[in-house]
Parts: sequence; C-alpha cells; structure tokens
Amino acid sequence: MLPQIELSPFLQRDDIVEMCEANHIAIEAYSPLCKAARLQDPRITMLASQHKCSPAQVLLTWALQRGFIVLPKTTRAERMVENMGALSADVSLTDEEMAIMSRCSAFVAPFVLPMCLL
Repeated sequence: MLPQIELSPFLQRDDIVEMCEANHIAIEAYSPLCKAARLQDPRITMLASQHKCSPAQVLLTWALQRGFIVLPKTTRAERMVENMGALSADVSLTDEEMAIMSRCSAFVAPFVLPMCLL
C-alpha cells in the first residue's frame, strides 16, 4: 500500500514526510500541480523562466527531487507530454532553488495518519 498525500511546495506536510522517510515508506504526492491554482505564483514562474520550462514542470521537478512519486492528473495529451518534460535532465533545481520553494508553504495541514499505518 502506498500513501497518497497532498503535497506541493505550498503544502509540504514535513511532519508526515519525515515520519514516512523514517519508516522507509514511499510517498505519492497527490495533486502535485495544486489543481493548477498556483501555476502563476511569481516564485514558480521565475524558476520556470530561468529553466525555460513550464510552471507545471517546476512543480513536478520539485516533487521528484524530494523523492516523491508523482501522478499528475490531466486528460489533455499536450499536457501529458509537457508533464513528462519534468523527467528531463534539462529541468533540475539547485539546492538554492529548492530552498526558495521550501519557503512557499503557506498552510500547515493538520496531521493525518496515512491509512497504511492505521
């Protein structure tokens, strides 16, 4: 069983991530694209511009570099191709850029124990 946890730079849930990492539990980042609500965030668009990629690719790269499994939802073929671009070696965030994104979290969700641990 794999816990699906809503994770993004805007909802990082470090408490759950740390607990899963300590117990060697892989995490699937649910809604890593924030339902497209944060694609215009200035920090995300700045990084996308610097890397010549889309804001969605920046968000997916952040999740992948954190070690999360990502399954972005889309029904549009062109977005599927774009999302796959996050796997490209051309899109890689530096430690400094990851730190910028670590400061995006604007909301601390209440702790919810993943179903696999109940």
